[in-house]
Amino acid sequence: MERLRGSGGYRSRQMDGLLAALLSEAYLTKGEVKQAATLAASAYTAAVAGGFAVAVGYAERAAALVALAREERSESEAQVRRAIETFASVDARCQVARSRLVLAEVLAGRGARSEAHAELHTARDAFRTMQADRLVERAERLAAALGVKLDA
Repeated sequence: MERLRGSGGYRSRQMDGLLAALLSEAYLTKGEVKQAATLAASAYTAAVAGGFAVAVGYAERAAALVALAREERSESEAQVRRAIETFASVDARCQVARSRLVLAEVLAGRGARSEAHAELHTARDAFRTMQADRLVERAERLAAALGVKLDA
């Protein structure tokens, strides 16, 4: 991101938060939890400063994923619930549903199977309404991986 700032490219603080949150998630896929945590924290700060609710939601979800990677389930649940609230406040329905997938994973990890089922079902229904077939499949794969049975 530093390279982008110095390149004369984008200048929006709003984008700083969004991009840092996305980078945080990317670092998690590589197992680099410390770097992901640093980026999630800076994403939140930048998103709030930029006043961009969608970026705030992304940052909150990134923080939830970092906490989940650290096996801090209570913190992860609190962060992802905040992300859902934030996304819902600006009617970002797809991001609400995507965040519900994270919440389902957290809930299943603490043994709350019925709650996880409800979140997965709600997310899958939202994806179906949006005709987002790949996200429907993603919800179904996550349900199978978590041992949660979704009705057809």
